[in-house]
Amino acid sequence: MFFGTLKSAMFYTPKSSSVSKPGKEISDYTNYYNIVRIRLNLKGKSLVQHETLSL
Repeated sequence: MFFGTLKSAMFYTPKSSSVSKPGKEISDYTNYYNIVRIRLNLKGKSLVQHETLSL
């Protein structure tokens, strides 16, 4: 599921950045996916917030 979302975000949305640095774009998206993006099934928390609070 993650890779499908990554593919959609990288290839099907207009970006101003060039294709010459895909590693940085993937790293940025991975950080967004895990740290910033909120999930409704986690009660509005990001994955990192949920796992940190669960410990």
